Amino acid sequence: SATCVAATCECDTCAVVSSAGSLLQSTHGAAIDENTCVWRMNRAPTKGFDGTSAVVGDDTTLSIFGRPLPQFTVAD
Repeated sequence: SATCVAATCECDTCAVVSSAGSLLQSTHGAAIDENTCVWRMNRAPTKGFDGTSAVVGDDTTLSIFGRPLPQFTVAD
């Protein structure tokens, strides 16, 4: 598992997942969740529509918000 302190994470592997709608046309969820760390941009949802797990995965280690200034939230 990942160790994160103040937006600094130690990861063996990392997936950086965008919030682009085009991701919903993929099935990368398992490949995303195989990583030690999963960083998600702009509060991209991981629940709430059919096939979410297969499409975008379930895990979130760190959420990054880009506006108005970058902010970081370490997931529990």
